[in-house]
Amino acid sequence: MAKKKLGLDVVIIVLNWTWGILMSLIGAIATGVCMITGKFEIKKCPNSPLIAVVLKSDRSMGSATLGMFCITGKYNYEHGVVGEVAPDFIVMDHEWGHTIQNALVGPLMAIVSICSVVWCGVIHKKDPSVSYYSYWTEKWANYLGKHYKDATLKLKDEFQEVFDGDKDLMAHDEEDAKS
Repeated sequence: MAKKKLGLDVVIIVLNWTWGILMSLIGAIATGVCMITGKFEIKKCPNSPLIAVVLKSDRSMGSATLGMFCITGKYNYEHGVVGEVAPDFIVMDHEWGHTIQNALVGPLMAIVSICSVVWCGVIHKKDPSVSYYSYWTEKWANYLGKHYKDATLKLKDEFQEVFDGDKDLMAHDEEDAKS
């Protein structure tokens, strides 16, 4: 069962480095530039193989996902929650949704990214009362990230049930061996 998740991760990663290579290369270059400044550190995302490039200071900043890389602020990485989706749906799950978008649309992700930047930097900025996540690019990323996370949690539960079942069988076998 865990193999299903691993298989999905591998497919997403391969697609990001083939079909979606444009955004992944831009992300790799941006990561290099961030690392040269010394103000960022690389961390693993909690629920996905996305590479997080996290600002070391507490200065507030949003997040930008470029292929397999997410450049984000420390708060978003550690505490950011997208409560509109689910109480435990974190910003990094949303950003992983953007990585899945890149795997799906490949070179067309440049258009999705431009739409997202215009939404964030111009339209949403003028009227912040409208949810940032209501725009189609962000809603889609939430959808993809949530379904990935739900599938992952379901697989973890199924794996735990199998593991717990194995423990019960082992305990039963030990009891039989003693008698």
